[in-house]
Amino acid sequence: MLMAGVHAVAAWMVACEEAGLVWMAELEVVWNAGKPRARNFGSLSTHVLWFAVPGARHTWNSKQRSIYSNILVCSKVPHSDKCHPAQKPVELTTFLVSLLTKEGDGVIDPFCGSGSTLVSCMVAGRDYVGIDQDKSYCARAANRVRHWEVEDEGEIHLWINGRLEAV
Repeated sequence: MLMAGVHAVAAWMVACEEAGLVWMAELEVVWNAGKPRARNFGSLSTHVLWFAVPGARHTWNSKQRSIYSNILVCSKVPHSDKCHPAQKPVELTTFLVSLLTKEGDGVIDPFCGSGSTLVSCMVAGRDYVGIDQDKSYCARAANRVRHWEVEDEGEIHLWINGRLEAV
């Protein structure tokens, strides 16, 4: 699974396909950024791409056989709480980790940054490996994982038939 802004999606799709991975699905995360303001040109959405090895069994941990929306709505991490510029909210990463892996599965996050995905692995009972080129971010991620019980989770919603439904 890959989370990227629109500027990076095409390059990642080509790289994953060249690596022999097969595209499975795409979700769009729409950030609930509150009331629009003048000069508010920040990212309003993030793409989530799901790839798999050809012929591999994949996991879909949901009571529903399908989800009738590919649009998730959640709030960004407030600037005052961020320890990384691209920090994702734990409720988003926990939803994705729980949906696409089974308890005891391993998750590798090669760009772990602040460690949101690693915290989600702790919450969901998954093994994990986090990697980042910046040692200070690795230290911050390790600290968040050590104290994962104190992480606050907000709400995440699916946009279905013109209304929001809690996940």
